[in-house]
Amino acid sequence: MSTLTGKKNTLYPNPATNQIFINVSTEYTIYNQQGQRVKKGNCNIGEAVDITQLPIGNYLLQTANGDSYQFIKQ
Repeated sequence: MSTLTGKKNTLYPNPATNQIFINVSTEYTIYNQQGQRVKKGNCNIGEAVDITQLPIGNYLLQTANGDSYQFIKQ
């Protein structure tokens, strides 16, 4: 997939059940729909972010550089 801005960072799979991947090495924070921080950590390209402890719902993952990704936990 190409975009006007070039390489696009992605979060996958979405929706997810146990883990998600981000195709960038970064520090991240995950927020629930109420805006509460529910998880914080670091990940490298190819490393899974474990989301098994999160309740089913919609979440926002924000990276250290300010990129945001919405995802659904099933």
